[in-house]
Amino acid sequence: YDYGDDIPIVVFREYTEPTFTLNCNPTTLKHNEKTTCELIVNTQTEITEIKTDINTGDLIIKELKPEEGWTIEKEENSYIIKTEKPLIGEEKVLSAILEAPSTSKETINITLENMSYITNNNEQLATTPTTNIKVEAEEVEVDSKGNLIILIMSSEINAEKIETEFDKL
Repeated sequence: YDYGDDIPIVVFREYTEPTFTLNCNPTTLKHNEKTTCELIVNTQTEITEIKTDINTGDLIIKELKPEEGWTIEKEENSYIIKTEKPLIGEEKVLSAILEAPSTSKETINITLENMSYITNNNEQLATTPTTNIKVEAEEVEVDSKGNLIILIMSSEINAEKIETEFDKL
């Protein structure tokens, strides 16, 4: 049969939404300790730009470092991560070093909010990657008995010195 040029051909392609994963290590910190977080992207569609707000709760951003081939710009409350060579596949695009100050809460959710990505000049909304960091207060051991012994010994030594100096007069 000859159908000619009038019959449209429809091709179905499976589309997988790009995934954005935020991995932090370690996930449990004491006050003033640091963790390193990585943003990993897995995509079958070429991505050239990622835009996001970074919410680190009480944690302080000490360093934001794009991976080789990527750049990062700050725009108001957002960060824009760009590449000249479009990303296809799985790749780490950004790493961040975060520090827990002594005022940190017990559990902190780190989220990349208002996230979007650009592919073929088309902007798409992305799911919000989240990870939890647990901050533990350092336990301070108080050895009151040892401190009391040192205090008594110190007092006795000072009393002996005073007596010796007093005898010299």
